Amino acid sequence: MKILIYGAGVIGQVYGGRLAQAGHAVTLLARAPASRALAEQGVRLRGDGETVRHVLPVVTQIPPDQAFDVIFVCVRQDQLAPVLPELAETTHGLVVFLLNHCAGLTGIRGLLGPDRVLFGFPGLGGGRAADGAIEYIQIRQQHTTLERDDAVARMLREAGFAVDVCGDMDGWLKTHAVFVTAMGAAILAAQGDSVALAADPAAVRALVAAVGEGFGALARQGVAVVPRPLRLIFTSVPRFAAVRYWRAQLRGPVGTLAIAPHIRVTRDSEFPVLVKGVRELVAGYGPTPHLDRLLAGIGGHAAGTGSELGRNA
Repeated sequence: MKILIYGAGVIGQVYGGRLAQAGHAVTLLARAPASRALAEQGVRLRGDGETVRHVLPVVTQIPPDQAFDVIFVCVRQDQLAPVLPELAETTHGLVVFLLNHCAGLTGIRGLLGPDRVLFGFPGLGGGRAADGAIEYIQIRQQHTTLERDDAVARMLREAGFAVDVCGDMDGWLKTHAVFVTAMGAAILAAQGDSVALAADPAAVRALVAAVGEGFGALARQGVAVVPRPLRLIFTSVPRFAAVRYWRAQLRGPVGTLAIAPHIRVTRDSEFPVLVKGVRELVAGYGPTPHLDRLLAGIGGHAAGTGSELGRNA
């Protein structure tokens, strides 16, 4: 397939590189100066026990003279609003969104066309090493998730990604937003160090309580709390067992490679937008005292974007 990866950060480079390795014709869309570095150095991926390099075409806008079969959108939530009009101007290609978005999906479907949009979420995390390579892991507990099992799911599986299907991606994304904002706020309170958070049992107990409260607020307004295993560990598993589990995860690759690096990088950009969206999402469906305390210290200049997209949803 002819594929455009819109957004060449960690997620975009990993999906782009792996799809290219599987034989697809992949083009990256990145802004300067990242576009120049990618054109000169290529995509360098370090994961699954190997280091690979891919030299891929790099553009800075959607080429008007090219038609793509699939456009993967891998930008941050705070970057999404200006991207949507550009996508709306194209008339070709299925648009697959792999990003945080808790403000509702109806508006995007209406703008681009419901038959042209596929929502999902990446099943990996990582960061940029000192030499510029992307170090990443595929998250065993959270596979790449898509709202239907079709040619895109098959293509990703063939490229080596584990793929799950969830028919209610709106509920899935809202559930994930509650989880990741509470987790991120707790990590930031521990100076951005997931291992330091794991060393504080009281802080992890408060984190588990906060996520459970947020899930309860979603359920009270009729939002499906999915996937089921994530819901159960925060709402049904005994508190001491959930705390033990998350202390181990925070010390391991999920905390140190998949969650904490992204939270540190986006603490003044995407993360405040997501926090504002979650606050609006749970408001009036409390009580959520632990969640409120965790999120109280998070702010940022980008915090208006989530509400704007919510009004459009």
